[in-house]
Amino acid sequence: MPRENWPEIEGLDAELEKKWHPEVGDCPQELVFIGINMDEPSITKSLEACLLTDEEFAMGIEAWTQYDDPFPAWNMSVNEALVAQQELDRAVEQSSDNTSAYRTEVG
Repeated sequence: MPRENWPEIEGLDAELEKKWHPEVGDCPQELVFIGINMDEPSITKSLEACLLTDEEFAMGIEAWTQYDDPFPAWNMSVNEALVAQQELDRAVEQSSDNTSAYRTEVG
């Protein structure tokens, strides 16, 4: 988003500066779990088991590409995935428009 469109919130610049990375800017990735009676220690243990060890990390990308891929094959090209995302976005937008219309009529 262009800087001129940023909201004017006191302290925003300082908060963004803390999270700023010189190569990727402020593009954090987060994994969020929402639920009831979740077993946080078990989830944490499972996620930590996915991490590379220091030794594995030091081996570099050439070694990493030799690891087994636990995920199923991706059966879509990048272009197909982009088209699918556009279709999904349109469906969500239409759903949102219908909800707005319903709220207007009822509310």
